[in-house]
Amino acid sequence: MKKLSAIILVCCINLFVLHSILAASPSSIKKLDDLADQTLQFTILGRFEDAQHILDLFGKNFSDITKDRNALTEVEIHEIQAAQQKAIKVFDSENFEKNSASDKVTSFRLAVDAVQKEGAPLWTKMREPILETLSKAEAAIQASDTDTFDELITQMVNQFEVIAPSMKIDVKSATANALEREVKFINDYRDQVFSDRNSNKEITKLKADLEAIFREMEHVRSEPSIWWVIATTGSIIMATLSYVGWRKYKAEHVKNDGTV
Repeated sequence: MKKLSAIILVCCINLFVLHSILAASPSSIKKLDDLADQTLQFTILGRFEDAQHILDLFGKNFSDITKDRNALTEVEIHEIQAAQQKAIKVFDSENFEKNSASDKVTSFRLAVDAVQKEGAPLWTKMREPILETLSKAEAAIQASDTDTFDELITQMVNQFEVIAPSMKIDVKSATANALEREVKFINDYRDQVFSDRNSNKEITKLKADLEAIFREMEHVRSEPSIWWVIATTGSIIMATLSYVGWRKYKAEHVKNDGTV
């Protein structure tokens, strides 16, 4: 009986802790997500001062959340902070450009969304644009169109930089780093990739690797839902209580039968 009581106590504690996590974490992350989304919307509308104000407000809320060491992982914190700083920097730049601001804020927005643990992340919406750019780059090589190829590679690098922070949050670091190296090689040696037909395999490989990651991320993240964990724990508690109740009833029944 003491062992059963101990089991019940442990289950109750686990359920309480999980419920506390569920109550605090999603609402906090949702608030960050809303602020990041507002920043992007204001940027798209050209309301840059409002975007900067929301970005500053995000920073204050983010600092409060990161005080809890269990709220976010080190990778999540690092990538979101880095994306946020790039967004702040582009607004403060003397050579401010709306397109550059939109790219940086979009990257920041996607990074914040990436910490959500349910559903396909927003950055996977970049699948068609970046893969189409790579396909056009392959076609430019076949057509010996160096100017178009150069423009497309620059476009592809910009597109990749937009999704890089969020991708690093959602995929294994080794995979993300390998993709970065592939993109860097194509960008740094674009003349070689264009002139050497055999180097075309670099673009083909990058395209295939990106397709594989996008395809994988289309599915709901494999991490189990917190609701499932709570439901499972609750079922254990109910089963344990039912067993204890049945044992108690049986013991009392036997005792009453013996005294008749």
